[in-house]
Amino acid sequence: MSLIGGFTPQAGETFDILISNALSGSFDTLQLPELTGGMMWDTSQLYTSGALSVVETFLPGDFNRDGHVDASDILPMMKALTDLSGYKTTYDPTLTAAQLLLIGDLDGDNKFTNTDLQALLNLLQSGGGSANPVPEPAAFTLLTLAAISLIVARARWRPRKNVRNHSG
Repeated sequence: MSLIGGFTPQAGETFDILISNALSGSFDTLQLPELTGGMMWDTSQLYTSGALSVVETFLPGDFNRDGHVDASDILPMMKALTDLSGYKTTYDPTLTAAQLLLIGDLDGDNKFTNTDLQALLNLLQSGGGSANPVPEPAAFTLLTLAAISLIVARARWRPRKNVRNHSG
């Protein structure tokens, strides 16, 4: 099934396909054209207002919004946990709290917290994530993680002051 003339719907578009003062019943099956580019059909209003909408899909764990869950999602997830407005500015300024929850709630507790970071790490360690091969992290990512580790280690290390015993 395809759309006429190569038409490609965009996220946010709504199509009124059923027009009536009183809708009742439902279809046994819906056969809609497949959408690409991280889009899907939202049929939640079909039987109330007669509308089909196109919405973005939100892949759990895909914090850099590239359509894949892999090691490159770790730093954006950390940014979302520590600086939400900075994360949104970089990755998706229109992201709502509900959409962030769809991406971030990896442990299924209906919250987006640090425990979801551990769930992402566990998922990646077990070989989970996208069906595509997981690329090795870029050198910049590795350097950034190393720098964060050094900063955290330095913050925890408290040097001892030399105390000289002057007896007199």
